[in-house]
This record gives sequence, structure tokens and C-alpha cells, in this order.
Amino acid sequence: MDVDNRPASGLNNHWAHDNPTFPVLTGAAGIFGAWGTGYIPHTTILDPQGVVRGNWVGWSSSAGNAMHSVIQAWLPAPAEPEVAALHFSGDANNDAHPDPGELLQLELVLANPAGLQGAQNLSCNLETAGPWLTVTQAQTFADQLPGGGQTACAPLLVLQVDPASPRHTAQLQFSWSATGAQGEALSGSFSAPLDVARHPLLVVDRDPAYDEAGPVIAALDQLGLAYDLWTGGCADQPSDSLKSWNTVLWLGGRQFPALDEADLFQARLHVSQGRRFFLSAQHLPSAAADLAEIFAIQEGAFAPGPILSGVPGSPFENGFCQLNTPGGAQNSIHPNELLLLEGAESLFDWAPGPGAALAGRRDATGRALCAAFPLEAVGTQIEGWVTIPELLSECLAWLDQPQELPAPHLEIQRLADGSLRLQWNSIPGAAGYHVWTGTHPFQVGSLLDTTPDTTYTLPAPSAGMAGYRVEASID
Repeated sequence: MDVDNRPASGLNNHWAHDNPTFPVLTGAAGIFGAWGTGYIPHTTILDPQGVVRGNWVGWSSSAGNAMHSVIQAWLPAPAEPEVAALHFSGDANNDAHPDPGELLQLELVLANPAGLQGAQNLSCNLETAGPWLTVTQAQTFADQLPGGGQTACAPLLVLQVDPASPRHTAQLQFSWSATGAQGEALSGSFSAPLDVARHPLLVVDRDPAYDEAGPVIAALDQLGLAYDLWTGGCADQPSDSLKSWNTVLWLGGRQFPALDEADLFQARLHVSQGRRFFLSAQHLPSAAADLAEIFAIQEGAFAPGPILSGVPGSPFENGFCQLNTPGGAQNSIHPNELLLLEGAESLFDWAPGPGAALAGRRDATGRALCAAFPLEAVGTQIEGWVTIPELLSECLAWLDQPQELPAPHLEIQRLADGSLRLQWNSIPGAAGYHVWTGTHPFQVGSLLDTTPDTTYTLPAPSAGMAGYRVEASID
């Protein structure tokens, strides 16, 4: 701005050889007449918000380039679109996430950083999306992208995820073009990461009012475990949305309920489909049938002390764990003790006092583990005692460990036609039975078949000696 009312042509003569891209205004003496510097500057530099950033009284041809670059640095720069959000819809399971085999619609939301010029007639084209994504609608548009603002583009982009796609992060590469504030042509490119498929572990922070997820996520990061994170429960999710993850770590925290009806439905379904569910909460679901079906436990009285003691034969054998306050057994609302039902195992007991503190079941219908305390309450003040990372590591390994079922009692009967009928007792938790044969009792032998039944018929054996055995299997 020139403040001594000289014509614009006079100022532009000073800057002509630098080809200025900024406007020169005249007649602003009244604005800066009382600027408080002891004099009125001939030229004042303003940033995009109108803040005075500098001035010159005179002109020096030797300093022209420096003066020009300073002014350009403070004046609005051209628009630079960047991705503010990617909104997905239209996928098969309606979870707004790209999974293998799905066709997705993508709404691209762009932002223009504060201080940059606005853009008009914006056109974006999705150039590449990686080897596992096929783009069938690549171009989208926006009328305006103001400086410091956001805008959603239309129409929706469309992508097809290859059914064989592994879990990976794709890089979406976009090109763009637009018209600037002075009518100039603008263009460029930007990219955005896109996680395809799921991590094997989902962490659900059901009680975000208390920072239980923070210590647990820090422990998972320390262990180098990849995970997805939800905040809240399942009420607003599709009824089978947990199926995208093999293992769910549900942080119920300190508030009641740890799981509402929608959550319980998904937990029962998740476990019944052979997946893993790990609940940590100070308040357990109130329905005894839910606890029995999911975890094979019953709720007892509140626990009498703040110390957990490892159970012989468990991963924490001869180990101890201390609970901190608040959130542990020393606060006004005590965690519960767990009473084991048939098929349940305890990993930690309350010490002193009866009942389990961490217990669950592993069988053919699924794996479920329940901690009757918030994981955030696990303390680290006693050297050598179990910490949150150690507890998580062992519990997740326990959920994935193959279960050893007892051997069935086998009886063999020769039928009238010479064939053999093998019959054995049913083993609780078995999904099926492997039938083996061999010529030596100390050799593995050969697998004949796998059957869900408790009988199996063989044709009449040839001459020679043969033995048979049956193994129960959980999968």
C-alpha cells in the first residue's frame, strides 16, 4: 500500500522489472496517519489477515529482489488442496472400511490451509490406487475451495478391492487443477494413505471418559502389535461388525454397563463363530446367562484385596500383580470375583480371598477371557511384578493357544461282513475327531479321515496287524 497518495503507476515503475504478482493500492494515508512510528512509511506490507509486516521509505535497486521476495512471502500463496477426510459408503458390510472383495464409494473432502488463496472450478482425478484397488470412477469436482476452508467433492469416487487383497496401506495419488483468485490456472498433486483390510486385533474403548485405552494402547505399541481402535460400543454398528477382526479387546473401564444389549449380542456372536473376545471391566454384564455363555463364569462377591496371584499351570504361575487406585480394588467400587463354571480356566486369583480375577474359556465354539478389573489399574510400582504389556501379551497368547482335549475312549467291533466299526465317547468342546491308523503303537501313522460323528466304519482290513486311534479336535 502506498500511503502518501502517489499514483499506482509511480509505485509500479519501481517494481516493474520484478513482474509483481501482487496488487498495489494508493490513497491509504488516512489509515496509517497515526501509526505511531514517528513517520508515515511510503510502502507498507500487509499479510493476508491485514497485519502490518514491514515497510520501506525509499527504493534501492540493489535490494529489489530481496524486497520483492519478502512481500511475496507475506502475501497470499496459491491454493494447495490437501485431503481432510475420506468418507466411505456402499460397501457390503456397511462398516465404511475397504475390505477384500468390496466395491466402495469414496467422498473426497479437501482442505485449503489458512492464509492461502481460494480456488474455483476444482477438478480432482484419482490417478493410481495401488495393485489391489481398481478405480471405476476417478474424477470428482468442487465449485469453491476457500482459503482456510473445506469442501466436499462430487460425484463419489468408486473403487473395487481385489478379493485376494492382503492387509496393506495403499497410497491414493491425485492430480488437480483449478482457477485461482486472479483467474490464473493452478494445478498440482497430492496423496492420501488408505488402510485396506483389517488388523487382526480390534480395541474397543467403551468407557472413553476414563483413559483406560491410553495405557493399553501404549502397551500394545510397546509389544509391536497392530490394532484398530473404536470409541464407544456397538449400538450404531452393523449387527455383525465385529466379524472383521479375529480378536476383540473390549475395555469396559469403570462405568456401568461394560456392555449393553447391542454389545452383548455382538460378543456372543463373535465368540460363537470361533473368534476371540477379551473383556476388561470393573462392572460386568448383569445377566448371569451372558457371563456363562460367553466366558463360562458366574459373578461372585466383590474382591477383598488389591493383589492378583498367578494360578499354578497358568502363564502367570508364581506371578503377582498389583492394582492401583483409582480403578482398582482399593477404590469405593470394588471389582468382582469370578466363579468358574465347567470348561473355564483361571489365570489370576484374588489374593487374599476366593474367586478368580481373570478367567475364561477355550473350546471349539470360541475363546473368551474376562478380567474383573480395568487394565488401566494394573500397577508397575513393585519391581518384578506383572505389568500391563506382560499381562496383555500372555492373555492374547492364551486366547490363541491350541487347546488339548482328552483322548476319547475307543471301542472296535468287527461286523458280520468283516468291516470294522469304531465307536468312541463324545468329548466336550470337540468340533470333530481325527481317525488314525498305523502298524506300530509308537508311530504317528496315517490320517484316515476327520468326522464330526462318534462312529466310523472301515472296510474289512487286509491281512496283517493294524492299530487305530482317535483324536478330538477343536477345529
